[in-house]
Amino acid sequence: MVEARALEHLFVYGTLRPRSAPPALAQILRSASNLGAAWVPGALYDLGAYPGALAPAGNGSTEFRVH
Repeated sequence: MVEARALEHLFVYGTLRPRSAPPALAQILRSASNLGAAWVPGALYDLGAYPGALAPAGNGSTEFRVH
């Protein structure tokens, strides 16, 4: 069984950003502190229902928001 823990930070992008998120999640994100932008090396790919990220061979990066 996995132990439940409170999250200290949430790293979101795309449709999980407050203005694009599903209603239940958008409400949670609107009440969370927006700590700003962050970048992760790599690129996002459309894998159908969910995106995927791949570490870069070059200098690419993807922007996320930290809450």
